[in-house]
Amino acid sequence: LKVVLSVLDEKKSMGVVSKEYSVAKSTLNDWIRKYQSDGIDGLKESKTWKAYSQELKRQAVDYYLAGQGSLS
Repeated sequence: LKVVLSVLDEKKSMGVVSKEYSVAKSTLNDWIRKYQSDGIDGLKESKTWKAYSQELKRQAVDYYLAGQGSLS
């Protein structure tokens, strides 16, 4: 939030803020867009990323090691 507000409230340039906080300009732009459309909720961690179970990961590794899959 502090990074986004540096641009919006303090009127710092995106270039200055991206260097100051070591954040890519594209990432900063995404955060600003999300904040402007959804407020602080737009900056919360997304719940859409799916975690895979240990069993599914193990099966994928076994499948690959058996020569039945590829990394691409």
